[in-house]
Amino acid sequence: MKLDSTVVNALQEVESIHGVPRDVIIESLKEAIRTAYYKTNGPVDNLVVDVQLGDNHEIEAYLRKVIVSEVTDERTEISLEDAREELEEAEEGDIFLT
Repeated sequence: MKLDSTVVNALQEVESIHGVPRDVIIESLKEAIRTAYYKTNGPVDNLVVDVQLGDNHEIEAYLRKVIVSEVTDERTEISLEDAREELEEAEEGDIFLT
């Protein structure tokens, strides 16, 4: 998700005017997204959050799932068939971000 310029400007202001280091801002954004996800979906260990405040200004969140032949836990696994719909070269045992 591309960040709106108003949000980017506010984050840059927090960094430059208030002296909050960029890495602290990034970690805080990641933690806020994790918390929001957990409140909606319950706790998970496989949530990956990526925050880019460089040229792209994007936030992305994925669930890291293992590709398996038969899914026993939908929160942590994805079937080989479903993974191959998006990535032809997917193989059982690979990690898939969804």
